[in-house]
Amino acid sequence: MSSTSLGKRRSAASKAALRKVLENTKLKKDVRMAAMNAIAVHFKTSSDLTYLWSKASSDADLKARYYWLKKNVYNMGGK
Repeated sequence: MSSTSLGKRRSAASKAALRKVLENTKLKKDVRMAAMNAIAVHFKTSSDLTYLWSKASSDADLKARYYWLKKNVYNMGGK
């Protein structure tokens, strides 16, 4: 199932599945970023933003995605 489909379900189980995808460092970064996107777009809570940072801060590509989501989805400018 795609990250978008999981996000659209907006359930605790689908969010948990998206988190597992994001946390799986063996997956390609674009797959992990898709999970980040789905969490941000379909759940969009401040605790999710904190969670995304905790998973992205140690990787330059994921960190860049985090900043993009923070600005464009959460409407919070700057770093």
